[in-house]
Amino acid sequence: MKTNIVTFSGGKDSLAQLILLIERKEPIHSVLNVDVGWEFPWMYDHINKVAAMLESKSIKFVRFNIADKIRYLMFDHAVFGRDEPYKGKLRYFGKGWPGPSRRWCTREKNELKDKYIKSIDGGVSCIGFAADEAHRAESKNLKKQPYDVRYPLIEEGMTEANALAYCREHGYYPEGGSPYDHFKRVSCYCCPLQSIEALRILRIEYPDEWATMLKWDKLMPSINKPFKAGETVNDLDARFEYEKSMMAHAV
Repeated sequence: MKTNIVTFSGGKDSLAQLILLIERKEPIHSVLNVDVGWEFPWMYDHINKVAAMLESKSIKFVRFNIADKIRYLMFDHAVFGRDEPYKGKLRYFGKGWPGPSRRWCTREKNELKDKYIKSIDGGVSCIGFAADEAHRAESKNLKKQPYDVRYPLIEEGMTEANALAYCREHGYYPEGGSPYDHFKRVSCYCCPLQSIEALRILRIEYPDEWATMLKWDKLMPSINKPFKAGETVNDLDARFEYEKSMMAHAV
């Protein structure tokens, strides 16, 4: 018998699909959240709120915290060369910042998620891709999974904007009280895949998180030092400060 396992990141799309399945009264085996320790502080309160809602409906909430492992991989993991002349030789410690070609943090999350879903007989992975990003469902890796995968928001024709409005109708992400006031998408605050504009906003609106990134930046192995497009976080900090001063002079 097939049963849904809902992947829940804390973001609007994964929450919208969860609410949708509950309202459809579809069978839900469990809701799965993997915490790498890089969420906005607000997000933890939000996830706890969702967890309480699930408990009230007797829906199992499975939460894995791999923050310690992620921090170890980022700063302390021994990295050996794969090709000559460094093959088999210790190169450096720490994988450094993730990036488009080295999304090692996503891989850690996915491996844990896959292991859990494969352990459930008839488990169907529900992924919160919205209707306006349906192309993501064509990923070759997703099609190779040893379990069924479905996309409730795409089935419903619900876009990202629809998903946020839908969540707000149900009392989540209030205007003036969540990161969605500042960002179109909300993921790990230190993700290098976010836009330069999002990083500018992060520096202004979330100075504590930005300060943490500046501190981490100095600890990165030199080979993986760049954070985005060849620039370190400290480079970006100097760049944003310069832009700010130029704007002040322009006024």
